[in-house]
Amino acid sequence: MTRTVTTRPTTRLTRVRGTAAVLAAGALLLTGCGTSGEDDGTTAGPAAASRTATPTPTPTPVALLTCDDLVDSSAVATTLTFADGKAPKVVEALQPDLQMDPYLITEAGGLGCSYRNGPEPTQPDYVEDGAAYVGVEVLPGAGDYFVEDAGDTDEPVDPSVDVAGVQSVSTCGPLGCLVAGVVGDSWVRVWMHTSGWEQDFSPYEGMPDREKTVLGGLQAIASRAYGALAEAPAEAYAWRARGEATPVTCKDLSAAVGKKAETWGYGKPLDKDAPAGPEDAKSFDQVLWMLMDGTTCRWKDGYDEDFVSVVPGAASLVERLATSPDEDVLYRPTTISGADQAIRYCRQDYCETFFSAGGDAYQTSSKSLAKKLAATAS
Repeated sequence: MTRTVTTRPTTRLTRVRGTAAVLAAGALLLTGCGTSGEDDGTTAGPAAASRTATPTPTPTPVALLTCDDLVDSSAVATTLTFADGKAPKVVEALQPDLQMDPYLITEAGGLGCSYRNGPEPTQPDYVEDGAAYVGVEVLPGAGDYFVEDAGDTDEPVDPSVDVAGVQSVSTCGPLGCLVAGVVGDSWVRVWMHTSGWEQDFSPYEGMPDREKTVLGGLQAIASRAYGALAEAPAEAYAWRARGEATPVTCKDLSAAVGKKAETWGYGKPLDKDAPAGPEDAKSFDQVLWMLMDGTTCRWKDGYDEDFVSVVPGAASLVERLATSPDEDVLYRPTTISGADQAIRYCRQDYCETFFSAGGDAYQTSSKSLAKKLAATAS
């Protein structure tokens, strides 16, 4: 672990002896000097002291850890090598999603790094056939919220695999495979997501011991990330402080829209078991949502219903989605009066819109609600 040491200033004392004339000439430079005269006018006295202070060194700022520090690129390439054995064409890319919570790692004070091999996406809720993503996510201060399933498997899995000295989850499920553990106070996840992993049409299909091979690659990636975090001072992964934005409630949104909304529980509708806070969360994405005080509201009119999700203080998310690889090919810029920035994904007669206003991030499929909320939030 690297530590920055501040050196205590030192003082060097120089003794100067001389005549009264010398002392007088040096009076402009020297302080604290005294003389003692005899009756015959001669001068004899203590030494004149000259104090020269050594400047206090300026501490060298601790550099923040980056994806290059945390991620072993060769292990990523190995993990993204498919059953055909061809050398992967690995690119940095953010796996698309139709929900806000998976994107909140940056706004929640963490770091996310992700990579793709295979064709770029054509829709945000599905990994393209023949493609796979590998991701590394670190969320400082979330170690106490760690849950074993981490949202990637059907059943909880004991963190019983030793990876670089860290007891870790190492398992595969519907979305792909996962290695996760806690380093210090940080929750660390390393995952591979693909389509058809359990339906036998993923690009890994036909690979001997595919689960063992993929998990071995993820463990190698996790080992590098674990080690970098363990050796670094806390300042090195203080990527961003979570803001203290005022939570937005469905009552607030109802007032803005002019129609009462109901809170939509996390997961299934109005889930009575929905977590009250991150300590009750059942997945990594839920922890992100709870830490950021995310809220989802529903307006229902007969068989019609509209939803709005809002995350206070997360306006930067919209700009990030607009410029991140693989997001920028799906979400197109759009204009909403009152919004600072807006992007939209449309297919047939359906559109999903992300926009920022008043420092907050919003998501909705309703054009009318987006206009009303942007106008009142700006």
